[in-house]
Amino acid sequence: PLPAYVFAFVVGRLPNASKQLKVTSGTMPRVIPEAEDADASDTIKVEVIAIGDRAVSTFDTALCLKYVVQSYAHFQRLFLTACRESAGSGTDADGCDFAACFGLPHATLRVVALPVMKISGMENDGLVFLHTPLGDIASKPAGKPRQQAQEALARFVAHEVAHHWMGNGIGLPFTTKEGVCLVLETWGAGMLLGRTLTAPNSGGGAGNSVVDASAPAASSGKELTDRTYQEA
Repeated sequence: PLPAYVFAFVVGRLPNASKQLKVTSGTMPRVIPEAEDADASDTIKVEVIAIGDRAVSTFDTALCLKYVVQSYAHFQRLFLTACRESAGSGTDADGCDFAACFGLPHATLRVVALPVMKISGMENDGLVFLHTPLGDIASKPAGKPRQQAQEALARFVAHEVAHHWMGNGIGLPFTTKEGVCLVLETWGAGMLLGRTLTAPNSGGGAGNSVVDASAPAASSGKELTDRTYQEA
């Protein structure tokens, strides 16, 4: 059975939705063109949604959307290469249905920037949450501060998109899925930024980095519920 934390909903009231909600949307192919069973007409809708006054005015939804689409394609190419190499080694991967194995089953993949979160984000299946300051790129001074902000967003997106396969699609122990996604995060963010990143995020993973010092303290592993992920 799927762990309870992969299910999530966004519920709330916006007194003035036209000013407190920003949506940037696009599409991406469910399977990259390099795959033998790719269907160009089969696409996934991608939405990046900023909620609240602060997010609407500061969150770079267009950059976040670009990172989501590109990281999805990067990881699929990685899986496709591994699948082909396995087939070449004489395993049963030769008859792999790439779309069924590695294409996300969702009609829509949404990323929602929320005004208050105790951690930087969470990889609920088909619905990723993240903390608004992660997408505030423009306010950072040009040079290293802005570069660091872009890297933080790229790492987060790569990490949470990777979880759709490693953790959500394929059930793994918590520490295993986080370790795998740390490696994928480092590689994926490097691809997004066009440079090599040689070490994982020192915060222990994009999905686990505390980014809001004003938020109430939470026990490790219990940031989103009163139970651990494993018990949820």
